[in-house]
Parts: sequence; structure tokens; C-alpha cells
Amino acid sequence: MSAIEDVRRRLATRRPVEAPPEPGAQPAAVALILHEGKDGLEALFIKRAVRPGDPWSGQVAFPGGRRDAADADLLATAIRETHEEVGVELRDATLLGALDDLQPRTPTLPPVVVRPFVFAVPARPELATNEEVQRAF
Repeated sequence: MSAIEDVRRRLATRRPVEAPPEPGAQPAAVALILHEGKDGLEALFIKRAVRPGDPWSGQVAFPGGRRDAADADLLATAIRETHEEVGVELRDATLLGALDDLQPRTPTLPPVVVRPFVFAVPARPELATNEEVQRAF
């Protein structure tokens, strides 16, 4: 069994834990994008650009962001944000599932609830980063 198939099987048998609503917390989503490299699973990370006033400035993360009013759901948010930030089109990727909601808590971050979605792509994607991303790897 391939590593991607193992991830798919494990995610198919569990339901992600949704965070309870928190006043003022904005919903957000990220994409954990996997592909089988020659030495095993590889994941796409980004390093956010350093920008004054940006609470996520310089952080290493998965592509993603806050939900827009036009997004049908958080899956749409993850797909849109990934395309905007790194140019990867996830509509053609395989959705493996979702992970438990996260609520990052630091003095500098605004309150958010993040839903991670896990995708598989057949090969390392071609990347085209936008101004929010310093580097993708």
C-alpha cells in the first residue's frame, strides 16, 4: 500500500473534531498538500513574507487563510487561498480528508479557527508564489 493510500484509509475512518464556536474568532482553512517523492511522502510548506503589521509575517505554514464571504465553505477557502498564494489548482487534486480544527493562540495573532484539509497530488506541483509568500518548499 502506498503512503498516500495509507493516509486516505486513516482519514476515511475518522471524523475531524470541530472547534466550538468562539466569539470573534474568524474561520480559516489551510491545505496540507502531499505527494509521493522518491524517499517517501513530501508536503508543501510556505514561508510567509515579512510585512509590517502582518501577524503571520515570516511564519512557516501551509498555504491557506481566512474564509471570504464568497467562499461556499472552508474547503473552498483552502482551495482559493492555495491557488492565490502558490498557484496550485486543488480542484484536480485528490481530497483525502480533514484534520481536527486548530485554534492558534499567541499574543500577536487575531483569534482564528483553522480547518486543515489534506490533499494528494500526483507529482510535486509547479509553484507561482504571490506577494504574501517569501518562499515555498
